[in-house]
Amino acid sequence: MTDLPALEDIRSISAPVQVFAWADDHTHPVSTAQKLHRAIPGCQLRIAETPEDLQTWPAATASFLERHS
Repeated sequence: MTDLPALEDIRSISAPVQVFAWADDHTHPVSTAQKLHRAIPGCQLRIAETPEDLQTWPAATASFLERHS
């Protein structure tokens, strides 16, 4: 179950999007992040599987914002 908008609406997003997911987050499953990644044109997906992966998120966010600002 999800409260996401319809896929047709998600596909119409034209803004740059970066989706983050934590492999062990059952409330926000990786499968939802992957669905968003496939639906949004040009979407970047980052999946963390370790605490070290999580530590890369601030730099990844800063880089993404620099490229798209």
